[in-house]
Amino acid sequence: MRNLIFLSTIILFLFTATPVKSKTIIIDTLSTILESKLSKEEKQEKIIRLSYARFLYSSGDTSLVNAMADSLIKYKLPGEQEFSHFAKVLILRHNFELDKAEKLLNQSIEIALQSSERVFLYQFYQNQAYVQTDLRNPINAIYNYRLARKIAEEIGKEEYFISTDVGISDIYTNIGLYDQALIYLSQAQEIFNRQKQLGRSTQYTIYLNKAEVYFKLGQADSLNKYIRLVKQYSDAGFDIKRNLIRLTYLSHLLNKKYKEAIPLIKKLLITGNQYYKGFDRWHLAECYYHVNEGDSAIAIASRLTQDTEVNSFLIKLDSYKLLAKIYGSRNQMQQANNFLALALKESENYTLRISKIGDIASELRLDHMAAGYQARQLIYQKERTILALVVVLAILALIIIIASYRNIRQKNRFQKLLHQARSKELAFINSHQVRKPLANILGICLLADHKDTKVEEIVKYIQLIKEEATQMDDKLTEVEKKLKTQV
Repeated sequence: MRNLIFLSTIILFLFTATPVKSKTIIIDTLSTILESKLSKEEKQEKIIRLSYARFLYSSGDTSLVNAMADSLIKYKLPGEQEFSHFAKVLILRHNFELDKAEKLLNQSIEIALQSSERVFLYQFYQNQAYVQTDLRNPINAIYNYRLARKIAEEIGKEEYFISTDVGISDIYTNIGLYDQALIYLSQAQEIFNRQKQLGRSTQYTIYLNKAEVYFKLGQADSLNKYIRLVKQYSDAGFDIKRNLIRLTYLSHLLNKKYKEAIPLIKKLLITGNQYYKGFDRWHLAECYYHVNEGDSAIAIASRLTQDTEVNSFLIKLDSYKLLAKIYGSRNQMQQANNFLALALKESENYTLRISKIGDIASELRLDHMAAGYQARQLIYQKERTILALVVVLAILALIIIIASYRNIRQKNRFQKLLHQARSKELAFINSHQVRKPLANILGICLLADHKDTKVEEIVKYIQLIKEEATQMDDKLTEVEKKLKTQV
C-alpha cells in the first residue's frame, strides 16, 4: 500500500538531522546553514530537510515561506524560486490538495530545468511521483521516479536511489507485482548497507515495506520475521505504534484470526493515516465476510468501489469480487452478475495499465543497466589509468635501477683501475725510489767496513748515509700519504 509519509521520511533522514517544529528554531537553523561553509548543494539539501519538517510534517503554515526565501536571497544562495515552489508543494501535499500540487510541480520542474538546480529538480520529480501515485496514475508515477533517478545519477548520490526504489516497490505492491516490489526493496537494502551514514529510519522503512509485501505473498514466516525487525527500530520510525498494530492484524489475517483482527482495524480507522484507510477498510470488509457479517462487508465494499480516493486498483477489483461472492451466496444472481461484470471491467483496465507500466518499467531497467554500464566504464577507465601509471612507474623504476646498476659498475671499475694505478705507482716508488737509497746505504756500509778505511773517510760515509736515509724517509712519507689517500 502507498506509504507517502515514509517515503518522505527517507529523504528527511538522508541528511541525518532531527526534524524541528519551532518557528524560531527553523529560522536560527536556516541562518546557521546559510552562514556555514558548506557547498551550494549541501546547503540546499539541509534547507530541503527543514522544509519537509516545517511544511509537510507540521501544520503546513505558509507564513515562513517568503521569509525563508528572502534569507536565501540575502545570503546569495541560488534556488530561491525553486525553494518557494517546493515549500508550497509540501503545503499542498500536507492539505491533500493533489491536483493543485500536480500543476505546481509541473511549473516547478520547468523552472528547475532552466536553472539547472538539480537538487530541487530531483525533489520535484520525487514529489510528482508521490502525487501521481495518490492520484491513481501509477504510469506517471513510475515515469517521474525514472526521471528522479536520472537526476540522482547526475548528482552522484547513491543514497538518493533509496527513495526511488522504495517508491517504485510501493507502486508494484499496489498493483500486485510483488516479486518486482521485492527486487526494488532489495536494491534499496543494498544501497543502505553500503551507505553507513544513513539513519535508522531508512532501514525501518525498508523493513516495513518488505513486511507488507510478504503479507501480500501470504508468507507468514517472512511477515513475522520483518515484524520483529520493525520492532527493533521502534525508536526510528514514524507512527510506529500504528504500524505495529497494522502488522499485527496482517499477521492475524494470514492465520485466519479474523475476529482478533477486527478491533485492531477499527482502532486504526478511528484516527490516522488517510493513505492507509482504503487498505484497512478492505481488510475490515474481508474480516466481516469471514465471520459471517455479510451486511457489514457489503456496506464497506460498496463504499470502496465508489470512493475516488482509493488509490489501489486491486482494492476495487477485490471489492467487486467480494460483493459478487456475497450476493451469489444469497442467490441474488442478478446483483452477483452485475458485480462480476464490474470486476471483469476493472480487471481489463487493470491489465491494460499493467502492460503500460511494464513498458515504462522496462525503460527504467534499461536506464538502470545503462547507468551500471557507465559506472563500470568509469571504473574500467580508472583501472586502466591506474594500470598505465603503474606500468609507467615500473618502467621508470626499472630505468632507475638499470642506471644505478651501471653507475655502480662504472664506479667499481674506475675504483679498480684507480687502485691498480696506485698500486703500480707504489710498487714503482718501492722498487726504485725507496730501494735505491737503501741500496746506497748498504753499499756505503760495506765501504766503511773495510779495514783500511780512515777516520776521515768514515765521517764522510756517515754523512752520505745520513743523506740517503733522509731521502729514503721522504719517499716513505710520500708512500704513506698515497696509502691514506687511497683508503
